[in-house]
Amino acid sequence: MKSLHTIDYKSGMSGVFIDEQTGFAQGEMFTSPEQVRAYFTVENMTAMFGSHHEATPEVMDEMAEAVLREGWHMEQEPPV
Repeated sequence: MKSLHTIDYKSGMSGVFIDEQTGFAQGEMFTSPEQVRAYFTVENMTAMFGSHHEATPEVMDEMAEAVLREGWHMEQEPPV
């Protein structure tokens, strides 16, 4: 698994930052892109954290795509 300390080149976000905001690396590893995208939704953040988050659909999409590009907390490495 790729280190969460790396920076995603496109978004400029690190895996650590995204995890601090969403907790994505605290549970079981993702097994598919669909699972990643389902996790990074405003509805899911509201279900987990209540209304005390600042998630927007755009930010959630950007975070999901960064996780997919970098392969953070995923069972398989991203395609090269």
